[in-house]
Amino acid sequence: MTPESRLKAQVELYLSELGYIPLRLNVFQAFTATGIPIRTGLPKGCSDIVAIQPGTGRAAFIETKVHPRKPTAEQLNFIEVMRKQGAIAGVVYSIDELKILLNKC
Repeated sequence: MTPESRLKAQVELYLSELGYIPLRLNVFQAFTATGIPIRTGLPKGCSDIVAIQPGTGRAAFIETKVHPRKPTAEQLNFIEVMRKQGAIAGVVYSIDELKILLNKC
C-alpha cells in the first residue's frame, strides 16, 4: 500500500466515524491496445474522496496528497468550484488537516 493509499483509507475511516458516507473516486485515462482512450467519466481534477453526511445535506470533497506532491491546477479549480457551491472542499496531507478542514465549516 502506498503512503497516499494509506492516507485515503485513514480519511475514509475517519469520515465514516463522523457519520459520512465516503466514496473513493478514481479519475484516469487509459488507452486500449489500438489507441482508443478510455476515461472514467469524472471531471478532470475531481477529488479523491467525496463524502456525504446523511440527513444534513453536507458534502465534502477531499483531495489527499503526501509530501512533496502538490495538487494540480485542475484539482485546485475543482475544489474552488465545490466551495462556491457550498460544499466542504480541500487538500489534506494528514488526518489532522482533515479535522481542521471539517471544523472550518
